[in-house]
Amino acid sequence: MSAPASSSSPPPSSSSDVVALVVARERQARLRTGLRERALVRFVARCREVVPAVAIGFVSASLLELRDADGAPTAPTIRHLRAEYPRTPVLALAPRGAAAGHELVAVVQAGANGIILEGVEDEGVALLDAIEHAESECVARLVMAEVGPLLREEARPVVEYCLAQARRPMTVDDVAAALGACRRTLGRRLLRAGLPSPQATIGWCRLLAAAQAMEEGGRTLEQVALRLEFPGAASLRNMLLRYTGLRPRDVREGGGLRCVLAAFRRAVEAGRAREGPARRTAASEQRRDEVATST
Repeated sequence: MSAPASSSSPPPSSSSDVVALVVARERQARLRTGLRERALVRFVARCREVVPAVAIGFVSASLLELRDADGAPTAPTIRHLRAEYPRTPVLALAPRGAAAGHELVAVVQAGANGIILEGVEDEGVALLDAIEHAESECVARLVMAEVGPLLREEARPVVEYCLAQARRPMTVDDVAAALGACRRTLGRRLLRAGLPSPQATIGWCRLLAAAQAMEEGGRTLEQVALRLEFPGAASLRNMLLRYTGLRPRDVREGGGLRCVLAAFRRAVEAGRAREGPARRTAASEQRRDEVATST
């Protein structure tokens, strides 16, 4: 087993940290290369070093092999991270093959957001995609924990899908097709639930993903807009102001994701207060469509 490398120096202001419990130097090199434009990787070798490394500053993700340099399983550490740092994605780095099957089960049960296969997904675009998918999952869990109890059952899949895909531009037709519905049906589902229009729901979910990205130390609004494929920083800034009444500085100083999530919850609560009239309107539209279809 190769000797572990020392932790890296603090990240530059334009990037964030990834904490990686990776022992072998060749694996460290692969991760460092794969994340060179996204984050500075800070390597640790033992389970007891992971939580302190995450606690000292903003960490965009944690990557852990199944066992540390002493042979201790990392599943308990993953469980601790998921409980104490729910906004930080945790991914397990696993060797190819079935030899570590029981350990994979353990890390999944501990709450790992995903599994990255050594030599397959631990470099390049695949690695970045895995981390971004895990970030989206963390945001979705937090949002659904906050507003999920306010949502009618028929609206939950719409919000969950928009959250899962929030890091890329979406159209209403994209969402409707993914959920096997037409635009009008999608709109009625949200209207009956007291939620904003499909386009506004997409916008809210995009803003929640942006707010999470804005928490990363030193990341500019331009970098956040580029990362989430907005046309530009002005587009993101204008959408944020239109939906929440907040400026980027307000979001950063107000808690990032938590700040925008609170605004989304208020919007959902206001919609629920109008739910009765909205449901009557949706029902009336549905009856009108049914009559038009039958004739």
